[in-house]
Amino acid sequence: MQMSKLIYPILTIVASLVVGGGLWAAEVIPHLQPLFQDSEEPVVFPDDAGVIDVTKAPYNAKGDGVADDTDAIQTALDDYPSANRIIYLPNGTYRVSHQIEFGISRRRHPGQKIDGRDPLHQRLTILQGESRDRTIIQLQDHCADFQTVGIDEKNKDIGRPLARGVVWTGETVAQHFRNAIRNLTVDTGSGNPGAAGVQFNASNQGCVHAVKIVSQDGQGAIGLDIGFTGDSGPAVVRHVEIIGFDYGIWAANLNSFTVWDAALKGQRKAGIRSPYEVLMLHRIRSENRSPALWIGNRWTSHVTLIDAELNGGSPDQPAILIDGKPNEKHFFGRNIRVTGYGLALKSTADDKLSVKGDIDEYSYGPVTKAFPDCVNRTLHLPVREAPEVSWGDVKTEWANVLKFGAKGDDKTDDTSAVQKAIDSGAKVVYFPAGKAYSCKQLVLRGNVQRFLACEAYVNAERLDVRDGTAPAVVIERFMPSWGHGHMDIHQLSRRALIVRDINGSVYQEAAGDVFIDDVCGGLYMRHPGASTWCRYFNYEVSPGLGLVNDGGNLWILGSKIEHPNPQVELLNGSRTEIFGAMWYAGFGEVVNQPGLRIVDSAVSILCHRQHSFGPGRWKNWIQVERRGEKFLWTDWTVDFLSTATEADFAKEPRAKTP
Repeated sequence: MQMSKLIYPILTIVASLVVGGGLWAAEVIPHLQPLFQDSEEPVVFPDDAGVIDVTKAPYNAKGDGVADDTDAIQTALDDYPSANRIIYLPNGTYRVSHQIEFGISRRRHPGQKIDGRDPLHQRLTILQGESRDRTIIQLQDHCADFQTVGIDEKNKDIGRPLARGVVWTGETVAQHFRNAIRNLTVDTGSGNPGAAGVQFNASNQGCVHAVKIVSQDGQGAIGLDIGFTGDSGPAVVRHVEIIGFDYGIWAANLNSFTVWDAALKGQRKAGIRSPYEVLMLHRIRSENRSPALWIGNRWTSHVTLIDAELNGGSPDQPAILIDGKPNEKHFFGRNIRVTGYGLALKSTADDKLSVKGDIDEYSYGPVTKAFPDCVNRTLHLPVREAPEVSWGDVKTEWANVLKFGAKGDDKTDDTSAVQKAIDSGAKVVYFPAGKAYSCKQLVLRGNVQRFLACEAYVNAERLDVRDGTAPAVVIERFMPSWGHGHMDIHQLSRRALIVRDINGSVYQEAAGDVFIDDVCGGLYMRHPGASTWCRYFNYEVSPGLGLVNDGGNLWILGSKIEHPNPQVELLNGSRTEIFGAMWYAGFGEVVNQPGLRIVDSAVSILCHRQHSFGPGRWKNWIQVERRGEKFLWTDWTVDFLSTATEADFAKEPRAKTP
């Protein structure tokens, strides 16, 4: 068997793919579609959904913009620490005068010591508004707790500002499972220079979704702080808008974040700052005079940016600033439109690596071709958005599984009751929170377009998705019972399946498209020509493989993996792009089997990082096999690995009908 590795210098990418008149000079970089809808559909739950409404007794928050609602919101959070419950804020303006904390409040319970595995730890908490623009947490002006400014002495090498979050979700130890903040605005008011809008932490699965963070006077340290503590992430930030502050997003952690649909405006120092992070970015729009993205200067950064408009700028500023050498900083960009800046990208290490004009495709590190005839560009698989699915009328279109006989006691077999709810004609079938439901085989069909656990525990040995009246169906907010449950979802239909914010595995066994969004589980593509799009996928299944693409088309933005065994197989003419990944090898053994195995398939792998706190690692990390040839990748990082040939670009596999 022959092993061949060709490493092309970064200048090849700059000259061929970035400079006007290069390889793709005929292509026009498309404008981004609007990141947010003009009219946002409100998120309203039925009264029997088990949601904790802070405006109702015993909390009685006013939401009138006058009363101080700090204690009402905090008491609700204190009453349900790590309880997998939704703390719900209907539309209104909730004035606060202190930090809102997940878990047990340190301010209201001084001396309370909570470590990462304590039941009172800050995890399994969802702060949910009714709508992004009309549910507002408003910090009072000139608030005493938010006046401290300066540089954090522990992080002065990266110039991290002192910051205090209006909303804080916990620090230290990577155990913040399923934390989420959804559908609301955090307004830091005026005269609060030490404020951060949100300091967010989640682990493995969790999100900031449809959130606006705004400073009324432009002051403040950070809008969204996902780098305020160690072990933050992996998690998701999506559909966010940030106005003002020194930095819009501060990302400085090991465990990775995936961010998409982010609008940044009016930041004084940088739109996004990533001193050392595995950070995946998609559909970013920035309007700033300062750099839109600033990478470095500590340790090793791995940043991916796909589809962006970086506007405004200043002739003496770059849109993207990379502070570090190519072997220290890893960046891949594709489809980036730049206006107003003197440079699209500036390298502090070497002016020859700087770039002017729009960026079609760029790698700030070597391109590796598995075999000599492989191409040095990405596959450019089509990128699709998940179809919109209406939230529906809670009074006429929702069905509560308890009303059909489900018990939710984690003992009774609820299969029959849940199936009756599915077949009732309802568009939304929901599982009220605060319970644990156990089911065997369910069939999702008929009128159902949303299968919703209101953050309840739901176990389903098998959930078959069949064709129905709706062109798309959403399965979301599910978590199996802690330690002993699971959920296996089988796509057996022609309609689109959206799986979002769950712990569970997906089996694609028919032609219907699959969209995976903030999922911790496995993906097994078994239908030739079928397509799946993933925006953050944590495929850490053990034992056994967590990701298989057998003849399909797979696009992944952001992923994370651990567990000491082979994890990925890409087989039989499949086509795959994986943008950004963190492989956490924290176990105490070396794995000699390949972690990622590619057999006769076209793959683009970009900005992958392996990290270990001990001796464990995937020594034979990536193995490529092609008609008797073999290529092996054993390094700790991958900037850009290509297994595709020119012939692969001519192929347009079509999904076979089921």
